[in-house]
Amino acid sequence: MILVEGIDKCGKGVVCSALRALMPGWVYRHQIKPPVKPFSYFGWMLENARPQTILDRAHWSQIAYGYAYRDEVHLTPHEWRMIELMLLTYGTQVIYLHDSVERMRERWTPDEPDFAQVPALVDLYDSLLRPGRMYSSHLWCERYKLPQLINLTDGKPTQTLRQIVERQVTIAKAISYLPPARIGWGNTSPQFVILGEAASITDTKDDLPGGPFDRGPSSEWLWKAIDAIYLRWWLGYITNVNVFASAYDLEVTIANLNPSRVICLGTQARSAMRDVAGPWQVYHLTHPQYARRFKHGEFHDWAGQLKQALEPYCDKQAPPLI
Repeated sequence: MILVEGIDKCGKGVVCSALRALMPGWVYRHQIKPPVKPFSYFGWMLENARPQTILDRAHWSQIAYGYAYRDEVHLTPHEWRMIELMLLTYGTQVIYLHDSVERMRERWTPDEPDFAQVPALVDLYDSLLRPGRMYSSHLWCERYKLPQLINLTDGKPTQTLRQIVERQVTIAKAISYLPPARIGWGNTSPQFVILGEAASITDTKDDLPGGPFDRGPSSEWLWKAIDAIYLRWWLGYITNVNVFASAYDLEVTIANLNPSRVICLGTQARSAMRDVAGPWQVYHLTHPQYARRFKHGEFHDWAGQLKQALEPYCDKQAPPLI
């Protein structure tokens, strides 16, 4: 899939039209109104979308326009990042269209309702581009430089629309070999795997299967620790020992992912990994639910243990805003 994001009048329509011309037969989906339950909606949308899909807006717009107009987004920080991990699972290419406030305002007239919100919207979109909130498949471009696209990780020109299409066609052909999202979410060639335990929550009302650490106090504890140690979370894959039908299924999945490290959170995950042999290093930590309930005052100790296990994938200090 390809996701195109950005403020109104930033050029999304131009890019989407070009992509549709280059990829006849691909499905085009345009998000017009913000959903009432964004996490359930976007999760359902991603799970039910065909691999060959162009998405015009999703969770980035939910945050930017939610803060600008309602001062609320109905999307927690860890839900936002779990959607990012879902996008990674599906090999999605994210294209963010950017321009300065001055050039954006030139495309609006003062009497238009959104004119006064342009500076706030540009700032809100830009705030999502922190290195701790994106990964190498995120590209951005300034409208007047189309179709040159810039890799967010190093700021260098990297791809044209045609090169993106060629990449996505290759991914679409290989999509059947990727782990299903119901098993876990994240990078399908991960540096590390975080293996949790306890059955995933199922929201029957919204018909969206809950993923590991996508909601609830345990999720907040884990993501708070990930933020505290400046972990490059997009390099990992998060799954849950209880979603596997057998020890063999777990062994096959870990072997296919082939991470350098496996972090077991809880006794069930630790026991399950005892019989899974491989070249990876295995680390054991207390489950966030237990730590939160019985060792609440020891959060920094728990985060320190997580950092020790994932040291190679942590930044030394908080990344600056772009």
